[in-house]
Amino acid sequence: MRPEPKAAPTYAPLAARGARAAHVVALVRGEGLVAVAPRLVWGLGGDWGDTALALPPGDWRDAFTGQEARGEVPLATLLGAFPVALLTQGEGGS
Repeated sequence: MRPEPKAAPTYAPLAARGARAAHVVALVRGEGLVAVAPRLVWGLGGDWGDTALALPPGDWRDAFTGQEARGEVPLATLLGAFPVALLTQGEGGS
């Protein structure tokens, strides 16, 4: 008997808000992973202004930097130490 195939993970976009929201792509995979990548940033010079990303509920930790995040996070904070972010549910997250 063959094992049942696992269901494909779901992906949902996360919308940034602010003056430079068009310069970031973010998505949540399933319930425990958020990927954030900048786009078309040549002219930004690292200045994200007031642009922020609202994370799904819970505690998140960036797999690359170890930075913890929760709620709405400014992109200058999220992408300040590394050019992309890969967030996973942190300890005690829900």
